[in-house]
Amino acid sequence: MFIAIQEIDAAPILLSQNLGASAYSANGGDAELAFDGDFSNLWNSNGFAPAWIEVDLGSVYSLEEFRLRVDQTPSGNTTHQIWVSNSAMQSSTASGTLVHTFSQLTAMNDSLSYIPSSTLLGRFVQIRTTASPSWVAWKEVQVFGSAVPEPASGIVMLGGLAVAWVRRRRLALK
Repeated sequence: MFIAIQEIDAAPILLSQNLGASAYSANGGDAELAFDGDFSNLWNSNGFAPAWIEVDLGSVYSLEEFRLRVDQTPSGNTTHQIWVSNSAMQSSTASGTLVHTFSQLTAMNDSLSYIPSSTLLGRFVQIRTTASPSWVAWKEVQVFGSAVPEPASGIVMLGGLAVAWVRRRRLALK
């Protein structure tokens, strides 16, 4: 009897920095500064909300964690949304899915983190700020995830009869 089983279980990697991601933003500033892994510099929108920053991960990935480092003066109530899509959203989120909203008091250097409760796939990630007492700015935006695994398959010989199967994981934006 021959049995072949494939399982892939890898630790999440920092997608937004390690894979040469490109970034875009509304209003201004060098968007790549928010994705460079350096907490000493920042991206600034040069304006108040609404404003957005978006990263192209270069391919569709399983998105497993989002970490945001706030750059904000003065402190105050803010609303930040995480949008995910397989195509660029930029000024319109019509092709995207809203996956999380932070609506809370934030201050300089606060860290915001979100871990999806179910599988989330996407290539483009946008952080959209809809309310803030200050200009919209981020010291760092980090997106962690892993490659989408190939489907597992196998063949089993049972009494001279070959039985083949393919197991596919159903992955979708939620």
